[in-house]
Amino acid sequence: MENELTRLQKLAESFFNFAIDFAPSFLGALLLFFIGWKLTNLLIKILTKRSDKKKIDGTVSHFLIDLLGWTLKIIVIISATALMGVQTATFLTILGTAGLAIGLALQGTLANVAGGLLILMLKPFKVNDLIETQGHTGHVKSMQLFVTEIITFQNEVVTIPNAELSNGRIKNYSALGKIRIDLELGVSYNADLELAKKVLLELIENEASVLKSTPPYVGVNAYADSSINLAIQLWVKPEDYWTAYFDVMNKCKNVLDKAKIEIPFPQRVVHIINEK
Repeated sequence: MENELTRLQKLAESFFNFAIDFAPSFLGALLLFFIGWKLTNLLIKILTKRSDKKKIDGTVSHFLIDLLGWTLKIIVIISATALMGVQTATFLTILGTAGLAIGLALQGTLANVAGGLLILMLKPFKVNDLIETQGHTGHVKSMQLFVTEIITFQNEVVTIPNAELSNGRIKNYSALGKIRIDLELGVSYNADLELAKKVLLELIENEASVLKSTPPYVGVNAYADSSINLAIQLWVKPEDYWTAYFDVMNKCKNVLDKAKIEIPFPQRVVHIINEK
């Protein structure tokens, strides 16, 4: 019994001595981790705000800042571990082995990083561009290390993994600085086509959002069953697309009514033959 008590006493003393010896390094490592993590987050916020104020290309800056943040956090973890007495070389070996296992398990996540780097090099779009991809259309809000966020016209934030984005089709409406609006409007077969084209062109040319660098066009597109369909083409900046679209559509009927040009509706003429 006394031997058991002696063993327990020695074990407790050993644990107590170990705790006393290890406590300073553990507390120091914990403090280093806490301060390093907080300072890293603060640095990221400062860099993000400065890049936004200086109007640096958000596609590049946000991605690089995100990459820098993750790198600094890894350094903080390694430093805190080394402060506890773990050899850095040993820790890096363990980290490398674990990284390989994690990498095999998280191939999709690493593919997102690679996809982000590919987008960064090829630059198919930049922040604030209007794009269509993966079934969604909207303005690019931010490009991060793993995902890209876009805001749709319905004010929805859509998060798309970079791997899917880099391997998918991207339609960039902002790349050339202008976009064409295509409308179709039917007029009566009895209408004066030249007058109809004239009043519609005047309407388009007087719209403030329509670009003057590329002339608008109005011409016959089709001879339909009940109407002559006119094709209307005008160019605007991508951000003015829907404003110009609805403004022109709303005003077309008014200018045609003033010119006494009929906009027909589908109708069927029935001839009744009275046979006696």
